[in-house]
Amino acid sequence: MPIKLSLINSGDSESRVTLKFPGRVDLVVTEADAASAVGKLMSEVVPPGHGVIDEQLTIEVRKPSVPTLDLVDLPGIVAASIEGEPADMMSRTRALSERYLRDHSTIVVAVVPANITRVRDSQAIQLVQAAKKEEVTLGVLAKADLAHDPRYKQRKQTTPYWQLKDRLAGKADDMVKLLSWVAVKNRDTLVEEEEASSLQESCETERKWFVDEAKLGGEQCGIAALLSHLDALFTLYITQTWVPAAVSQLEQESAGIAAQIDELGRPPSSFMLDELLAAFTDAFTEAAMQSGSSSHPTIRTAIFRKMLKQKLVDGLPGLLPLFTEFVVKAVKAAFSSDIKPPLRLERFEVLRDALCEASGMLLEGCLDGFVESAAQTMTLHLMGQVGDPVWSGGDYVSGKVPRIIAEVALRELIVPVVMQPDELRKTLLASVHSVAPPRPSRKRKAAAGGEASASAATDADGPADVSHLLIESCAAKRTELVARKHHLFVALAELRKL
Repeated sequence: MPIKLSLINSGDSESRVTLKFPGRVDLVVTEADAASAVGKLMSEVVPPGHGVIDEQLTIEVRKPSVPTLDLVDLPGIVAASIEGEPADMMSRTRALSERYLRDHSTIVVAVVPANITRVRDSQAIQLVQAAKKEEVTLGVLAKADLAHDPRYKQRKQTTPYWQLKDRLAGKADDMVKLLSWVAVKNRDTLVEEEEASSLQESCETERKWFVDEAKLGGEQCGIAALLSHLDALFTLYITQTWVPAAVSQLEQESAGIAAQIDELGRPPSSFMLDELLAAFTDAFTEAAMQSGSSSHPTIRTAIFRKMLKQKLVDGLPGLLPLFTEFVVKAVKAAFSSDIKPPLRLERFEVLRDALCEASGMLLEGCLDGFVESAAQTMTLHLMGQVGDPVWSGGDYVSGKVPRIIAEVALRELIVPVVMQPDELRKTLLASVHSVAPPRPSRKRKAAAGGEASASAATDADGPADVSHLLIESCAAKRTELVARKHHLFVALAELRKL
């Protein structure tokens, strides 16, 4: 069974150990009880005769004095099965090790018995080479005290641990080149005194043995040396492999988030209302005045198709809801997602609704001029047709009268909305302040169309608060993306310090 020791640096004052195994409820125990709890759990989850199981036992340790790190202890690779074990023990143990070695973020501690005949015969080392992990593997010659050669004198050697010494020095012909090699002397679990000793006592006993018995010492012998080499291995891996990969990944994520933010359009804080109104005017003109090729109903084509059944001049004021309906449709079309000016108007739904209302108010202010102009135009037309102002059913049926009304409506109602953005702006601001909308005069409408203001929105009462009109529908998404980008920026800054 693979056992993962998951160390998590925690700000909690008290340490907490949690045992996790698939299909079982997590078990929280104290540090003092952890060893016995692990032994009991392993005896329960590994049935007799199963040998090795693939499920991982996780021992999660949370305390302030540990680094955040995962260590996985894998079963040793065996060459044969014993009585009561499955016949495929070797393939099972090899497959388990291979699975973890395939992880690109795995660094390896390969343990080989110090008294092995030839290190190159180790299956563990063979798997390391197959996975091309030599440069991130620390080799450990365990049970160094068993490497004693009783015939060292006959072999003209000065110490019974001559082979161990040669292997650590890289002089032995059976050694496989790894990042580094160290030797340790394990506690003998069959010797009661050694088994009962603390870790500190065992480390001191081991240090003295290497110096006094093996005549070895320095940077390649003992648990302290092993920890030092592990620290160096982690540092090397983190700085040369993990950090560059993590930086590249975070930069890609940051670029992706930046692209998503750009797709939302410029932030509302960078806009003046007049800038948005100018963009709206361009899109509205396209939506309202195009021919029937547009996917949206247009003012012109809609009026051509509409059978105006009211009594002409007397019914002209009653046409206002009809024109307003089509103007509002055109306003919404200008804000629709399939008409995309660079400013992405579709996200400003509050402004869209306010402009729909302001457009209706502006149309209402132009109604008197529309009725007067339409009446005069139709009278002149019909007098030219029949000699006196009598309504001709033939003209109505043939579509001439609706065309007259449509052309006059475009000139008197639609053009002030489309071609005089300053009037629309003032009407919009008037609605913001809840005052009566301005009624443009005939002379003003006949002027050069009015110039759109390029300054901040103001009126007679001072600066108008239009901030609520610039609220975008994607505000929550923008906030989330900006926060994520900031977190990535901070993470990248910390990584680059390593």
